[in-house]
Amino acid sequence: MDTSGKTIKCKAAVVWEAGKPLSIEEVEVAPPRSHEVRVKIIATGICGTDEHVLTGSFPKVEYPVIPGHEGAGIVESIGEGVTCVKPGDQVIPLCLPQCGECSSCLKANTNCCLKTHLCEPQNLMPDQTSRFTCKGKRIHHFLWISTFSEYTVMPDSTVVKIDAAAPLDKVCLFGCGFSTGYGAALNTAQVAPGSICAIFGLGGVGLSVVMGCKAAGASEIIGIDINKEKFAKAKELGATKCVDPQDYEKPIQEVLIEMTGHGVDYAFEVVGCLDTLRAALASCHLGCGVCVMVGVPPLGSQLAFDPMLLFTGRTLKGSFIGGWKMKDSIPQLVSSYMEKKFNPDALITHTLAFCQINEGFELLRAGKSNFSAKGRKRSVPLIQLSRLLSKIMGCPHPDDVVMAVVKLTICNMPCFSTQIVATGICRTDDHVLKGYFPNINYPVIAGHEGAGIVESVGPGVTCVKPGDKVIPLCLPQCGECDCCLNPNTNYCLKTHFHQALQNLMPDKTSRFTCKGKQVYHFLWTSTFSEYTVLPEASIVKINDDAPLDKVCLFGCAFPSGYGAAVYTAKVEPGSTCAVFGLGGVGLSVVMGCKAAGASRIIGVDINKAKFDKAKELGATECVAPQDFKKPINEVLVEMTGLGVNYAFEAVGRTDTEATALASCHVGHGVCVLIGEPPAGSQLSITPVQVLTGRKLMGCLLGGWKLKNALPKLVSDYMSKKFNTDALISHVLPFGKIGEGFELLQTGKSRSQLCTDSKANSKIVDSVPAKDEQGWEMQLSAQWTSLTLFLSGAVDPLWVLVQTLKVLSQLWRFAVLPIRVTQGKGVMPEGTSRFKCKGKEVLHFMGTSTFSEYTVVADISLTKISASAPLDKVCLLGCGVSTGYGAALNTAKVEPGSTCAVFGLGGVGLAVIMGCKKAGASRIVGIDLNKDKFAKAMEFGATECISPADFKKPIQEVLIEMTDGGVDYSFECIGNVGVMRAALEACHKGWGVSVIVGVAAAGEEIATRPFQLVTGRTWKGTAFGGWKSVESVPKLVDEYMSKKMKVDEFVTHTLPFEQINEAFELMHAGKSIRSVLKF
Repeated sequence: MDTSGKTIKCKAAVVWEAGKPLSIEEVEVAPPRSHEVRVKIIATGICGTDEHVLTGSFPKVEYPVIPGHEGAGIVESIGEGVTCVKPGDQVIPLCLPQCGECSSCLKANTNCCLKTHLCEPQNLMPDQTSRFTCKGKRIHHFLWISTFSEYTVMPDSTVVKIDAAAPLDKVCLFGCGFSTGYGAALNTAQVAPGSICAIFGLGGVGLSVVMGCKAAGASEIIGIDINKEKFAKAKELGATKCVDPQDYEKPIQEVLIEMTGHGVDYAFEVVGCLDTLRAALASCHLGCGVCVMVGVPPLGSQLAFDPMLLFTGRTLKGSFIGGWKMKDSIPQLVSSYMEKKFNPDALITHTLAFCQINEGFELLRAGKSNFSAKGRKRSVPLIQLSRLLSKIMGCPHPDDVVMAVVKLTICNMPCFSTQIVATGICRTDDHVLKGYFPNINYPVIAGHEGAGIVESVGPGVTCVKPGDKVIPLCLPQCGECDCCLNPNTNYCLKTHFHQALQNLMPDKTSRFTCKGKQVYHFLWTSTFSEYTVLPEASIVKINDDAPLDKVCLFGCAFPSGYGAAVYTAKVEPGSTCAVFGLGGVGLSVVMGCKAAGASRIIGVDINKAKFDKAKELGATECVAPQDFKKPINEVLVEMTGLGVNYAFEAVGRTDTEATALASCHVGHGVCVLIGEPPAGSQLSITPVQVLTGRKLMGCLLGGWKLKNALPKLVSDYMSKKFNTDALISHVLPFGKIGEGFELLQTGKSRSQLCTDSKANSKIVDSVPAKDEQGWEMQLSAQWTSLTLFLSGAVDPLWVLVQTLKVLSQLWRFAVLPIRVTQGKGVMPEGTSRFKCKGKEVLHFMGTSTFSEYTVVADISLTKISASAPLDKVCLLGCGVSTGYGAALNTAKVEPGSTCAVFGLGGVGLAVIMGCKKAGASRIVGIDLNKDKFAKAMEFGATECISPADFKKPIQEVLIEMTDGGVDYSFECIGNVGVMRAALEACHKGWGVSVIVGVAAAGEEIATRPFQLVTGRTWKGTAFGGWKSVESVPKLVDEYMSKKMKVDEFVTHTLPFEQINEAFELMHAGKSIRSVLKF
C-alpha cells in the first residue's frame, strides 16, 4: 500500500515523563516536509544515552518524547528537495548531523555540525513542529531521529544511505556505539603502532575501542572491568590482558603504572564515571600519555583534578561519535564491515522483540549484555575502583622530632650516597612536620637545604665521584626533558610539583629503613640524615675548597632571593627596589639588588632588629609598617615619588603581595612573588593595578637551573663577590633540631604575632661534632623571613587614587590623550571648556571626541600626515593601537610562539594583527560569538574556539590544545573571570598574560599565587605601551604604507546623529568599530 504523503499509525516507545518506564503506544507519524525523510526502522539499539532520557539526566529533553538514536531502516518516503536518498534505500539515521554547509562541516578537524544538539535542542524538527502525535498530544523527537518508533521522520542532514546488502540488524550499531568506540582509538587518540592502551569499561563501546586499538597496531591492550565475565570476549576482540580493580588493594591507576613501568600511552574511559576518568588520566604516561573521554557522565557533573597531571605532558581529550564525520564515514565503515575488515557481530549478546524494550533496559542497567536487539544495547558497567585506605601517621610536634638510627641501602641504579655535613631548616621542612606540604608520605626524613661529601656512587653515575663536595638539589635537573632543554624555565619534569615522585627513589623504593620499617625520602634529598641517597639529577658538584657549613644555604634560600633580583626581575642599575621581609631570603634579595646596581634599596619589616643586618648587606634604608598611619604602599609611593621600580615579597602572605604590587611604579613597576602563601590562598588585586603597566611575576628558586647555576654561585662566593656568611646567626648541635624548629616558628621579637604566619623561617646549618654515638651534628640558625602586618586594610583601588594625587604634578599617564586631571573631568587648571543650557559639562579622558568641537591640552594631541583619512585613522587614538601594541610592545611576542586572544572585538583583532606581525606560529582566537571567527581568521588567527563548545574551563581546553599552555595570552574583554582564565591558560614556567580589557570599577581579580610562583608573568598594558605623541604619527605612516590594517576594523559609518544606533550595534556584537561622521 502506498503510504507516501499520508499519516502512518505505528508502534513506538514513549517516555511520558522523566523517571517513568517506556510505554508501547500507537502513534501517528506525519509525512515528511521539505528536506525531510520518513524511515521505517528495522533494528535499533538501546544506548546509555537513552537511559539518561528515561531518568531525566539528558540535557534539554522535553517530555513526552520518543527516544532512540542507534538504528537502521529503509526510506519510506521523502519530502520536497531531498536528493541524498530515495524511497527503498537502506539507511542509518545520524544522531550527529552533517549538513555539509556550515563552517564546522567544512573543517576537516571536527565532526560537529552547527545543526547538532550541541548548539540547540533537537526536540522538534527544524521548523519547530513535531511529526509525532499520540492520543491527541504532541510527542517530541529525540536528536531528530527517535528510532524507538516503527516509523520516524528526520531532516535529510541526519540520514545516510548504506550498502543495500548490509544486514540492518547488525549495522544499526554503527549509528552510535560501535562507531564511537572504534573511532575513539583511530581518530581521536590516533593510537600509534606498538603502543600500550588501557580501556576502562568493557561494554559494547569499550569492546569497540579494543577493536580500534588492535586495528591501529597497539602492542598491548589492557581491558579493565569489575565484571570478569567480559574478559573472554575482550580477549577474543584483541585485548592482550584484562584486570579487575577489585583484585587489588591499591588504586587501579597505580596497578597500571606498575604493570607498564611508566603508565599507558593511551587510556580510554568508556564508563561515564568521573572517578574512573580521573583514574584513567592518572594511569597515563607522565610525559606523553593521552586520555580519551568516551563515556558521558551524568548531567551537571564537574570534573576536578590536579592540573599538574596535564602539565607534565599528559593530554586529556574528548571523543564524540569517535570523531567521524558521520555522513561521510558511516557508508565506508559499513563497506569495511561487509569486507570483513572487522566484526562487530561479536558484540551482540541479545536479540529481543520491540515489545520487550523495557527488558532491554533492565539488561543495560544490570550490565548483562554488550548490545541487544531489537532493542540492541550496550552495557555500561560501573567501574568501582578499589580505594586504598592508608593509615597516615600523625605529624610530630617540633618537640617530638625523633632522633633515630636509620639503615641506609644502596641499590644497583644511577644514584649515590652522600654524607651530609651541613643542613638547614627551612619553612618548607616545617610544612612537612605540620602536614601542610602536598603529597607527603610518612614516616619521612625531611630536609632539603644541605651540603655534603659523596660517600659512594651507583652504576652509571658520571657527574660525581666519591670524595666530591656536593649540594643536593630540591629542584632536579635531568638535562633531557623538554623543560630542562627550554631556557625560559627552571622546571624539570622529574620535580615534585607534578606529583608525589620524590617520596621514593625513581625505582619506587626507599633507601631508608628504621626499626624495620620503610622511611620515605623528601624531595629526593632528605638532608636531615647524616647519610642520604639521591638520584644524579638531584646533585651537583661544587668547589672542593667551599666551606660546606656556609654554602649549604645555596640549596634553597640564598639562590631563591638572590636570583629573584638578578635573574627573575633583572633589576637594572640605578633603579629603586623594595624588599618586603628581611629574613634570610629577603636579605638575599637585598644582596641581589645591590649586585645588580640598584641605587635605592628599601627594606620593609615589622622587626626593627633586622634593619642593621639589612643595611650591612646593601639596604639603603629600612621602614617598619607599624610606624605609619597609612598603608605601607602609600608610604613607599610618597618616599619614591612614583612608586618603586621593583618590589619583592619574601613573606608569603597574600595581603603583603597585594601591597607590594600597589607600591610599584604605576606605569612600569615589577612585583616579584617569592614567599609561598598557605595552600589554597587567593591573591586579590584590582585589575587597574596591572592594566596601567605594572608587572606581577612569580619566582621559584630564583629562576635558576640549579645544576648549571650553583657551581658558579659557589665560585662567586669563594671569590668574595658576595658574603652569605653574614646571614648566619645561630649554631646548634643536630641533637637540638627541635630547638631549631622552635626558633623557626616563634621568632625573637613579637613572637605572638609571627607564630600564625609562614614568615619566621630560620636557616639551620651544621658541621660534624661526633658524640658517643658518632653522629651528633652542630647546627646554625638564622631568620629567613617575617610576618608583615599592615596598618589597616588596603583597598587597592583607593591606593591607586591616592597615588594619582601624589603624582599629579609629576606624571603623565601613558595613554593618548590623558593626565591626572582627566579623572575629574576638567582641564589641567581645574575648569571645563564645555557648557550646555547654562551648566558646566565635564570632559572625558581629556578629549571628549563626541563633540563636533573639543578642547584638549597641548600634550594630549599629535600631528599626523595631512593625507591620512581621518575617518579611518581615528581608530588609532585607542582601540587599534592598544591591541596592536599589547602584542608588539607589552608582551613582545616572539617568532614561532603560541598566542591566545580572549575577545575578538576591535581590540582583540588588533592583538591578533600584532601577534601575526611578530611572527607567532599559532594564534588562537576565543569568543562566545562565532560570527567573529571569520574576521579573526582574516586578521591572522590560525584557529578560533568558543568556550560554549566545551564542558571544561577554556583554560583547560587551551592547555590541552597546546601541550602545556600558550606562550602569550591577551584578555581584551574586561572581565575579571576571563582575566584569571587567560592567566591559567599560560604555560607554567614562562607564560605571559597581558590584561588589555578594562574591568568595571571596583572589580577585583582573585587567583592562586602559585599560578605566578611557577614562573608565569601577569602584565597590564595602557595604550599598547606606545608613547602616544611619538608613536601615533608613526602608526599612521605605517597604515598609509599599507603595513597594517585599519580600514578593515570599520564595519559601520554613521552620521553623528545616529550615535545611539552605533551603541546598539556594539551592545549586540554586530560591529567591530562604528565611525561617526559630523
